[in-house]
Amino acid sequence: MSKKSSVFIFLIFLFACFCLIFMNFRYDSLSRYPYKISEEKKELIKKHLSESEINYIIEWSIAPNDFIPLLEYNNFNIYNLDKYEKFQKKLYYLDQAEVINFYESVKEKNEEEVLLFLDSYYYSELLDYYNKNDGTFLIKNPNDLKAYVDDQYGISTRFYNDTTTIDFLNNPDDIKLRTILYNDFKEFCAVIDDKFDSRDCGYHSIIRGFMTYEEISNLNSDEIIPGHSEYQLGLAFDLKSYRSDDEIKKFINDNCYLYGFILRNDSSYRYVGKENALYLKKYNKTLKEVFLDENSCCK
Repeated sequence: MSKKSSVFIFLIFLFACFCLIFMNFRYDSLSRYPYKISEEKKELIKKHLSESEINYIIEWSIAPNDFIPLLEYNNFNIYNLDKYEKFQKKLYYLDQAEVINFYESVKEKNEEEVLLFLDSYYYSELLDYYNKNDGTFLIKNPNDLKAYVDDQYGISTRFYNDTTTIDFLNNPDDIKLRTILYNDFKEFCAVIDDKFDSRDCGYHSIIRGFMTYEEISNLNSDEIIPGHSEYQLGLAFDLKSYRSDDEIKKFINDNCYLYGFILRNDSSYRYVGKENALYLKKYNKTLKEVFLDENSCCK
């Protein structure tokens, strides 16, 4: 091959390389995108999405308004766009960035279970449960009067704001319980005081009632466990007699079910509602047995 031919071939090779480089430089990865968008938005997409992700939005014809406003949020994943939309319906009280962070935090969990829990729990309560990952079960409906908690079944950091002060007893502290039991408790105490010509529900005061997760945590107790206590439900309380009377005590224990209460131990009571208390009494069932029969827990 002559020297002139070699130079010619080399020049052609350089020209081809130049053309290839030029074409790559000029290539627009969004040229096939079926929506017309500004150059500014194109640059934003290219900044935050990889080549494969850009191909994904093109292949599925994802509208720009469906994802461009989300691109700069931390943890955003274009492949989970439909999940964000589904969870946003449940988490209507959160902004889009918070929904994205929540989903990305729980995406390895059972989706059906998470969505079910969101019907009854605030998102932060659910995150606390999953982050703790202690092998316990979260009950499905913490608002049910039959809700059962123990060291295996819990309600995470659940907080109830429907509480009221029990003002018809001479309590040493500002004891609160769930509002739903107030009238039945007051009625029962009136019956007791009328029968025994007493006061304060047969000479009793409440020494423990509703407690928040944080308050229980501060107890540092091995028996009252945060997230697993009926006191946190706001449906359990401890009575203390300031005038010993075995007859009154027996009457309370024998008849509390008529007003929606069950005896938990010697001086502790739990409200389950009149219908539920009558059922437990009639069929000699425990609250845990009913809870498990209804399969109202899952993990």
